[in-house]
Amino acid sequence: MAHTARLNTLTNDLIRSLTGLDPAKKCDASRFKKAKELAARELRTSQHGRTNQFAVQERLSGLEEKFFVLGREDLAKAIKFRLKELDKQRFRWTPECLSLMLELSNQPATNVDLNELEHLRPPEPQPILTWEEIIADDPMDENGIWEDIDYVVPSSEDELEEEEELRKTVSTAIMKQASDIIAPDSCLLPMDDAQTHSLTRNQFWRSNARRNDAEDYDSGIDTDAETTNSITEIQAIREILFMLGGLPTSLFRVYNSEQPVEYNGNFVLSHISSVQFRAVLDEFSSIGGPLLRLRHWVEQEQSASLLQTFQSAVEAKLHSFDTELSELHQQHIQTNAKVLVSLQQLLTKVQHLARPLQRLSEVVVRVAVKSSPVPYVFLEELFGVTSMAQLLGETDVYESLGTIFFQCFQTYLRPIRQWMESGQLNLDKDSFFIEESNSKIDMSSLWHDRFRLRSNTLGQLYAPKFLQPRTKRIFNTGKSVVFLQELGQTSGAWSSTSPEPRLDFDAVCCNANSSAIEPFSSQFDAAFDEWIQSKHSLASEILRKHLYINSGLWRALDALELVFLSRNGVLLQTFADAMFEKLDGKTNTWNDRFVMTDVAHQIFGELVCVDAEKLTVRTTAPKHSGRTLKNLASISIDYTLSWPLLNIIPRTAIPTFQQTTRLLLQCYRAKYLLQQRTIPFPSHYKGRKDRTTHLAAYLRHRLIWFADCMRSHVSEIVLPKLTSDLRASLATADDIDEMALVVGSFVSKLQDQCLLAKNLAPIMQAVVGILDLAVALSDALSRDSQSGLFTSRRVPSKGSIVGRSEASWRSRKRHDESDEEEEEEEEGSDDEGYSGDGEDVPSLGTLVETLDRAREEFDRLLPFVVAGLKGVARARGGLEWQLLVDKLDWEGKGDV
Repeated sequence: MAHTARLNTLTNDLIRSLTGLDPAKKCDASRFKKAKELAARELRTSQHGRTNQFAVQERLSGLEEKFFVLGREDLAKAIKFRLKELDKQRFRWTPECLSLMLELSNQPATNVDLNELEHLRPPEPQPILTWEEIIADDPMDENGIWEDIDYVVPSSEDELEEEEELRKTVSTAIMKQASDIIAPDSCLLPMDDAQTHSLTRNQFWRSNARRNDAEDYDSGIDTDAETTNSITEIQAIREILFMLGGLPTSLFRVYNSEQPVEYNGNFVLSHISSVQFRAVLDEFSSIGGPLLRLRHWVEQEQSASLLQTFQSAVEAKLHSFDTELSELHQQHIQTNAKVLVSLQQLLTKVQHLARPLQRLSEVVVRVAVKSSPVPYVFLEELFGVTSMAQLLGETDVYESLGTIFFQCFQTYLRPIRQWMESGQLNLDKDSFFIEESNSKIDMSSLWHDRFRLRSNTLGQLYAPKFLQPRTKRIFNTGKSVVFLQELGQTSGAWSSTSPEPRLDFDAVCCNANSSAIEPFSSQFDAAFDEWIQSKHSLASEILRKHLYINSGLWRALDALELVFLSRNGVLLQTFADAMFEKLDGKTNTWNDRFVMTDVAHQIFGELVCVDAEKLTVRTTAPKHSGRTLKNLASISIDYTLSWPLLNIIPRTAIPTFQQTTRLLLQCYRAKYLLQQRTIPFPSHYKGRKDRTTHLAAYLRHRLIWFADCMRSHVSEIVLPKLTSDLRASLATADDIDEMALVVGSFVSKLQDQCLLAKNLAPIMQAVVGILDLAVALSDALSRDSQSGLFTSRRVPSKGSIVGRSEASWRSRKRHDESDEEEEEEEEGSDDEGYSGDGEDVPSLGTLVETLDRAREEFDRLLPFVVAGLKGVARARGGLEWQLLVDKLDWEGKGDV
């Protein structure tokens, strides 16, 4: 018997013995049902461990000493003797039995009388005489015991007279008995041929059997028409009932469970035509075939617990059907009952009674034809058949199959409950849709990689279809419990004290809130969602609070925004100025990770939300030749997060933050270089100098404007909105999965809106190309600073901010005497520590050539950037794109 059925039986017996309620009585039915629900809930949720055998032994020892102290030495010796005898016996439940007896005891020192134990001893049985005792007294191998007696031995005259007298006495007794003998024939009643013929006619199957034995099967002649027997309707009904009960009959041919039951055609009713009779019996055959198939399936042995529960429920339904058949038998065999004998009426009753079993047989057949059926397929088919029965208005089928479905679902629910409450997986992998990874998992990916949803070979989730939309919440609830366990939380922190919602047919489909027109699937979904929420909400809430407060999620976000995303522009500007100062000083410390890490600690380490020990600056060798802002990628800031937060903000998100910081540094660097050059008002000069000055001022203005537009777009429009949405979404996220999705969406939007995505790489390259023009323009203006046309402007050192003091910026004066001197002076000018041929910026020549090439390159790249941003704005429809396009497009309409 399955566990659920056995538990129900034991619960019923327990309630009857304790309360005396009888569920068969109407007055006790409701109270019995309520008591059963309370008991079943307690038994289902209780997890009692084994009795402590050492505690029981200690109590017994104390009880023995107590008896000695109270003067009950007889009782103490008796209990000691029996405990020694009990130790010789091996019984698994000995501690439990002793504990129960201790709990039931009532002052044994005063109330116990050892003499009463004599009444408990069974009476000694009377000795039975055995063959061994008989043979011991009178051995059967004595000499002469088996010899024949010789009655002709000569004797004395006295003996002859005694024998003669005895012979006469025996002869007289025999003659007297002979006169009392009655002939056997006088005890028999005369045979009534009419009654014998009637009995033989009623036993129609005997004549059928004799006919079948005498048939010549090799003749090839169909003799059915010649050997058809006429039977009564009551005989046909009884045969039909036997067939429906799975018994062999003469009216039907039953081959095996795979072939249907067929009418053999050898019998007819006298008052209806054979065609009509065959049609009615074919209807009964269509009912009996599925029932026979179902009976054969119930007899098969099942190993999976879910199939055992389903088999037990089907067996109980068949037993109920057989009980109804027995009642129909009784109605038709009672001679004094006024019962209408009608095959059509019986067909109507049987169709109504057998309809749920026919649906169950269809479920078994559909599952059997599948190539590799799994246990939960029965549950899936039951759900579909129950839903269809409700839609068709078959109330009896709906209630029967719905009850069986919930009985099976309770078995399927056990590993789900265990997973959601304790984070443990069921060992029965054939019925569960979650599995644990066999490889070693890093704690930073505990949530995402340790467990996974199981799929079959076709990639389909290994769970019933009606359950698949909710497997994610079930999966995440168990992972939340495991995550809390890894964080050191105990199971009592997330265990709910309130009883879980009931999941049975009466509670789901027959409660006051359910509607008769509401589909079964909707009712089940609502009830199961409520059940999941009772398990999910508490564990999820505790995990969120732990991540927000104990793991410092909000503090980590503050640190990331300040370090990478320029929430405080002054801090990033200070770090950039310190790096540019070292870079322009032509020292190698700008690319020294230890020096730059120390600078970052001095700038960001004083903030409350930033842990200086987790902040590092990493450097690599420049990858691009020439003087280009792309080589700023050789410096990157890194911030280490704890493993719980890495499950939310993965390591793959940090490079996007670093790219955003790099874009801001490139904008800062371009503006920083151009602000070192001062250009006089162009009207003070005439001729070539006037045009050169005008063009230089134009380029300087446009490049500074472009750098400001890009910086303000990133730091003032994109980042504030995205970080605000990120915090709001994280605050309402239900679990780590949703938090990780929110962070992933944030990173994706950050890549798009900051032009860091791969599909926006051409636009980003054009933006960096425009910013690189600032490097070329700064170098050109620096070379011509000796001509008197342009001058360099000193910028005060930021060393006081970063804790170091250096001399003020050196003034850059270069003599424009020849092209060779210009090239030599370029090598010693304001470089960024890079070397190369300058392939990423306009080729260097005279000042006018450099300015013309820079103007030409700017006029080529800016429209390309604007056109690309317009296409992105049309495709994605973001307001931030349109704002940037409007800025660049409006300014781009001006000309010199």
